[in-house]
Amino acid sequence: MQPRSTSPRTTIKSTPSKPQSPLYKIVLALTLLTGLIMASQTPVLARLLVPPAALLQSLATSPKPMWRYGPQHLGQTVYAGPTTQPSVGWTFSMDGQYYPSSAIIGTDGTLYVGSDTGYLYAVNPDGTLKWSYDTGDYIAGTPAIDSEGIVYFGSHNGYFYALNPDGTLKWSDNVGSAIFSSPVIDSNGVIYIGTGKGVRAYTPDGLLKWEFYTGKISRSSPALSPDEQTLYIGSYDNNIYAINTNDGTEIWSYTTGDYVRSSPAVATDGSVIYVGSEDGYLYALNADGTLKWRFQANNEVRSSPAISADGSTIYVGEYDPPYNLYAIDANTGLEIWHYAMTNHVVASPVIDPNGNLFLGLHDGSVWAFDADSGTLLWHITSSSSGDIEGDIAIDSCGNLYTVGYGGDLVMWGTTACIPTPTPTPTNTFTPAPTETFTPTPTNTLTPTPTATFTPTPTETFTPTPTNTFTPTPTETFTPTPTNTLTPTPTATFTPTPTNTPTPTPTPTATSTPTPTPTAAPFDPPIAYKIGIVGGWPIVEWKQVWINPNNTTISAHVEDPIPSGTSYVPGSLSCDARGVSTTTTCTYDAATNTIIWEGQIGPDPGATTEDDAANEVVIIFQVRVLDPDAVSVSNEATGGWVGDPNVVVAQAVVQRPTLPRTGFAPDRVSHIAAQPQNRRYASLGTLWLAIPRLNVQAPIVGVPQTNGQWDTTWLGNQIGWLQGTAFPTWQGNTVLTGHVYLASGLPGPFVNLHQLHWGDTIEIHAFGLVYTYEVRNVMRVTPQDLTPLAHKSHDWITLLTCQGYDPQEDTYH
Repeated sequence: MQPRSTSPRTTIKSTPSKPQSPLYKIVLALTLLTGLIMASQTPVLARLLVPPAALLQSLATSPKPMWRYGPQHLGQTVYAGPTTQPSVGWTFSMDGQYYPSSAIIGTDGTLYVGSDTGYLYAVNPDGTLKWSYDTGDYIAGTPAIDSEGIVYFGSHNGYFYALNPDGTLKWSDNVGSAIFSSPVIDSNGVIYIGTGKGVRAYTPDGLLKWEFYTGKISRSSPALSPDEQTLYIGSYDNNIYAINTNDGTEIWSYTTGDYVRSSPAVATDGSVIYVGSEDGYLYALNADGTLKWRFQANNEVRSSPAISADGSTIYVGEYDPPYNLYAIDANTGLEIWHYAMTNHVVASPVIDPNGNLFLGLHDGSVWAFDADSGTLLWHITSSSSGDIEGDIAIDSCGNLYTVGYGGDLVMWGTTACIPTPTPTPTNTFTPAPTETFTPTPTNTLTPTPTATFTPTPTETFTPTPTNTFTPTPTETFTPTPTNTLTPTPTATFTPTPTNTPTPTPTPTATSTPTPTPTAAPFDPPIAYKIGIVGGWPIVEWKQVWINPNNTTISAHVEDPIPSGTSYVPGSLSCDARGVSTTTTCTYDAATNTIIWEGQIGPDPGATTEDDAANEVVIIFQVRVLDPDAVSVSNEATGGWVGDPNVVVAQAVVQRPTLPRTGFAPDRVSHIAAQPQNRRYASLGTLWLAIPRLNVQAPIVGVPQTNGQWDTTWLGNQIGWLQGTAFPTWQGNTVLTGHVYLASGLPGPFVNLHQLHWGDTIEIHAFGLVYTYEVRNVMRVTPQDLTPLAHKSHDWITLLTCQGYDPQEDTYH
């Protein structure tokens, strides 16, 4: 059984490509957790694809051109940060939720940062948008910029990108797996990036120089030795690798006791490599791969270490309580001082030329210390950027930049700053003309960012269908490819008296004739609109326009921004598919209207997006301004150019509410029989497994009625909230389970709060296993609709109640 149609125009989401590609996802149990799909084990090997070449480009000489400030990941800033607590200078909202990385700064002061909405943003020094580039999927790593202003970064969609200074695509390459790593650029312009399979090296022209396989994902970001002959990177196979940069062969590897997420830092002279591991140790490895010392923290070391300017001290944080920030003697591995922080230390410390250390925490706070003594200089209790996991950027004016969970890039300072470039002698390179390699144009890889990966089925986990849970087939559910929350779209056509309208046979679009004085030369377009509730107050509107005639026709569409809402800048996209073309796709601020013009190709007989080949799809987002609003409606009009008749596409979305997912513990609660209109849909051989909690339960579909889901009769089943993404499909899949059953016994999600970073969650779907890894834990209130947030990439959310109040007989 496949969850989607196998028609040529439909991507089958449950193909064996999924387990091959690491997927980064969020799981929420009134607490927020994230994870990824692990790649299957493969041998460690390397292959040389392009001979080494002397090239002209190198790392940009800017205040922060890449992750950890330079190729050795020293964590040393070029400019000094503030010694007193700064105030917010400006905030640039990216309307996302989760940003594990950080911003970089170009030579002209432009900031570059990725988002979980799939956009790479270029932001001016004054906090305004310069340009954005849409990859269509989550960007986890920090970009890097070279001396020519080319920006390099990877995306969860499996592509590695190079963008020109104006934001246009220079080249991209499909690495075959999601990318969470941040690139490093050497003095020859060669770019190195960790992937879901190992490490890749590219020339500035996009040619793959070599690829090194570890068989596991590399969330660690590669670092270079001072002579650039060796690349160091950590892997999910528990190893730290030293790789020959010339041909991609392994020099040595060192095995730790757990995943290596931390990025290595290489001593200034290259003699020692420092890196943390999930096993709770910070390792100091000699350049030959032998152990110099290891420092035992209280728990996982996910933070990437920083090295003092004189090389005598290493600074690193630990993830779990007591959340210590450590200063460690670089020679002996002994503790110099520690400071108990207030929350998880995932971010990496940075040290300025004055010897001050700056660090962000998982609770959004920002801290500054005297690095020598550990004396606190100042701290901001909670920054507007939200949870911080990357390193802080400092510009030439001493302003700080943080990026966090709230989806904001925040400048801490008072003055917009355009830095003066400072040449870095170590990046100067004089190429030999005889060694220059000019690739042929046929080797340039420029696929589209929406390409899918299709590995063979033998590389996936295949559960035995007879051993899986099969829900009682009370109903059969056929999912639709949209992540909507009960939209009510309609389309109204106003024809001439002589024209007979063609009614739309789908429930999402209807036609109602109204006489007008002018005849229409063609059948009217078919149009329907869908409202997608993201993390309220954000609502996404999607409209589809189809030409039912036999010839291409010019069309015009206008969509006023709904009353009581504001347009989300940068959210508009117009996708003219097949032979259709777009000439205008814009938000007109003067009229507060979305405007599209272009030509729509013929699709006779088509009535839906799946049926059509040349449809036009227009998507944009609005922010609901009234905190008490319970619904939002939207209406677009459009038609053929020169034809006074118009088609109206309408939709209304209701503000949803989180479902109740539990009964009183240790007592029987009597419940009524389940009404027919609230019956759960059988999803076949689809079930959830949480190994740490020993949970195995079938998944059923819970219908939404008037913005609510009734989970009363779930019992030991897991409920998929219909209207969110179908399990394993692109988008946010929300699954819920009872904390306590009506019998008073524990439900399948009673211990969901015990999950922590690194635990796995599995969805068994149609003969495949999708494995997710827990990333973070956070509690939300019943009124917080963040768990329902729409996502452009694969994402799952687990939801249940906590905190039963016997006095009020309810959960809080």
